[in-house]
Amino acid sequence: MADGPELPVPSSEITGILIAVLSSFVNGCTFVLQRKGILRSRDKGVSYLTDLVWWSGTLCMIIGQIGNFLAYNVAPVVIVTPLGALGVLFG
Repeated sequence: MADGPELPVPSSEITGILIAVLSSFVNGCTFVLQRKGILRSRDKGVSYLTDLVWWSGTLCMIIGQIGNFLAYNVAPVVIVTPLGALGVLFG
C-alpha cells in the first residue's frame, strides 16, 4: 500500500455505521422476542396477538427498520448493507 496521506472518514459515515449496528442489534432482538411471545401464548392456549412480548418484538422490528432507513440516508450503501447481516448474529 502507498504511504500517502490517509483519507479522513466523515463524521456522517461514522454516525451511519453506529446507527446501522444499533438497528441490526434491535432487528436481531425482534426474532427472539417474537418467538418467545409465540411460545408463551401457545403454552397459555391463547392467540399470540394478545401477548405483550410478541408486540414488543414487533415494535423492535419497526424501530430497527426506521434505524436502517436513517443509516442509509446518512452513510453510503456499501457500508450500511453488510452491517445489516449483523442482525443474524445478534439474534
